[in-house]
Amino acid sequence: AESDAKQCIQLDPTFLKGYYRLATAQIGQQQLHKAIATIKQGLNIEPNHPQLMKQLQQVKKMQQAEQQKLKKKQFSASSSHNPSLPPSSAAGGGGGIMDSSVSAELRDLETQFYQLRREIQIVDSNRIMAQRQHKTYQVTQSELEPYYSSNNNKMYRSVGKMFVLSTPSEIQTHLETSMKQEQNKETEYLQKKEYLEKRFQSTQ
Repeated sequence: AESDAKQCIQLDPTFLKGYYRLATAQIGQQQLHKAIATIKQGLNIEPNHPQLMKQLQQVKKMQQAEQQKLKKKQFSASSSHNPSLPPSSAAGGGGGIMDSSVSAELRDLETQFYQLRREIQIVDSNRIMAQRQHKTYQVTQSELEPYYSSNNNKMYRSVGKMFVLSTPSEIQTHLETSMKQEQNKETEYLQKKEYLEKRFQSTQ
């Protein structure tokens, strides 16, 4: 299930069900930090997605429960190694606080690491998609160029699931605008990728 979900995301980084399925698989493997990072990647695409929002709340509750269990184990271990210490010293001694804070920092770094790596993959996939779309518009433009000389030619332009009758000049303008938009997207994605890679290196 995890590999299938990852493949879906690689094929279409905007496919939100892929993030939901991947997070579900990670939750099943008790990889809660990875699941949170995956869900946040999906929410970066659609911030108010109901399934992902609900899943994130569930995972956070599971994570809190795990942290409570960990604290109890640490308290028990500290008490057994230091039987002469009162409960407050065993639970709140300097060493326990240090171990807890270091563990929390490591967990945060791990979450950032996986989140940044996923963001880089998504941005790079989007950049490649924009590049391909720009190429598609270029090919279409070159193929239709012989028909631009006369506005009497009937052409249809796809708008969502519909096809709209348009003049050759309208088609030409649409293609030129679309190519510029894809070029701008490609540049933005490249800049974002470089920025994320610098942040990613800082977490290593």
